[in-house]
Amino acid sequence: MPGPSVIASAAAAVSRPDGIRRLILGYVVLWTVVRTSHWMALTDLPDRRSSPVGPLSWFDASIDESMVVALVLMTVGTASYAVLRNLHPAPIGLASLGFLVLTTHGNGWGQVLHTENLPAIHLLVVAALTPAANLSRPDLDRWMIRALGATTVATYFVAGVAKLRFGGEAWLDGETLRLLVAHDNLRKELLGDPSSPVAAVLVDQHWLFRPAVFGSLAIELGAPLALIPFGRRLLAPAWITVAWLFHLAVLVSMAVLFLYPLTGIAFVALMASSPNSDGADAPEA
Repeated sequence: MPGPSVIASAAAAVSRPDGIRRLILGYVVLWTVVRTSHWMALTDLPDRRSSPVGPLSWFDASIDESMVVALVLMTVGTASYAVLRNLHPAPIGLASLGFLVLTTHGNGWGQVLHTENLPAIHLLVVAALTPAANLSRPDLDRWMIRALGATTVATYFVAGVAKLRFGGEAWLDGETLRLLVAHDNLRKELLGDPSSPVAAVLVDQHWLFRPAVFGSLAIELGAPLALIPFGRRLLAPAWITVAWLFHLAVLVSMAVLFLYPLTGIAFVALMASSPNSDGADAPEA
């Protein structure tokens, strides 16, 4: 078993700028490999079922199988090269573009899922703020960590605002969330997809959902607290903890896997942007 010093050294290594770059790139490689079969299956569907979104909203035809294969090979190949050999902006840029197109393609065939949005944006940030020469490294490293942390916070804050904007008072009473949990799990059972084994018990607990709504809103709307410079020693770790628990609750109640935050990779830049105990390798706020 690794001792505390080994674990601490590993944590320090991945919280440094290059460690963060490799973590994000490594996640993209694994996620791309896992999702390839899904993206390939979409190419068998008729074009009329496609409704391109985001960067592909202008594209009025679906991506064919050969394009998916080419994009997967480019994304996995360039990201792996960057992780294992050279953190150069060129291969990272190609990987970020490939991953963006693949994930956007996947969201053009029905429900728009947002589990892939943050890693796709993070990889674009890494591509834009990875130095080609060491002369500019300190400044770019600091800006990258700030941008990654701000992007993470922004995605949660926007989600909270969206709940209030589109759900309004109906969202606040908790009943909408209860029905959403019930509907999502029932749909999955009817389609043969994995569902939550405890959903039937949870939806009977009406009292549970109103505090759950206010708790989720507090986490999402309170996300900017993690960026307050003087509170990073306490507020950032506290917010990261409750945000992680929030995603765990979503997994348990709805069988919805937000893998990027549950692995902790989504939050690493927020921890790196706070001073560590000895001040070493910590970017200035």
